[in-house]
Amino acid sequence: MFLVTKQFTVISLLLLLHTPLQADELQLPAHLLKTANFTKTKQTLLGAVETLTLSEGGLLMDARIDTGAELSSLDAREIREFKKDGEKWVNFQIIDRQSGVKKKLSLPIKNHVKIKRHAQKSQCRPVVCMGISLGEDTNKTLFTLTDRRNFEHPILLGRSYLHGKAIVDVSHNYLLKSSSPFN
Repeated sequence: MFLVTKQFTVISLLLLLHTPLQADELQLPAHLLKTANFTKTKQTLLGAVETLTLSEGGLLMDARIDTGAELSSLDAREIREFKKDGEKWVNFQIIDRQSGVKKKLSLPIKNHVKIKRHAQKSQCRPVVCMGISLGEDTNKTLFTLTDRRNFEHPILLGRSYLHGKAIVDVSHNYLLKSSSPFN
């Protein structure tokens, strides 16, 4: 356990540690918990980029942790919507950028979202629910599907997944050990 009494010490401590840290492992005074935006629930310290595993497809992929995005986004190719038993579904392909392995997936569409893009036309994207493993956490989250081949990272992990689960230290990458219950 750590005893921290000043806000700058909390930030310094988080920046110096290179191992995952749960917010409840810090014994913080109530006023610092509020200032630092910690809650009493277990929150994992994440870097700006982390490796996660997608349950559907079982691929290990890098994700940009983006607290500015509400929903997460997945690099998907050959996106084709169709009807199955009267429900909307989508076929798409995901690619492991390191090995080149391609996986074709079919999932029910949960929703469609309109994404506003700077200096470009808005885009309507299908939203699917997928399981992910990030460190010791395994959960389902919503992803918009879009071609992200021109982006450095195939996954953008947004606030809908991060809220209440993680604290992000953008000055570091890969603070978690990769682990996957799906492989």
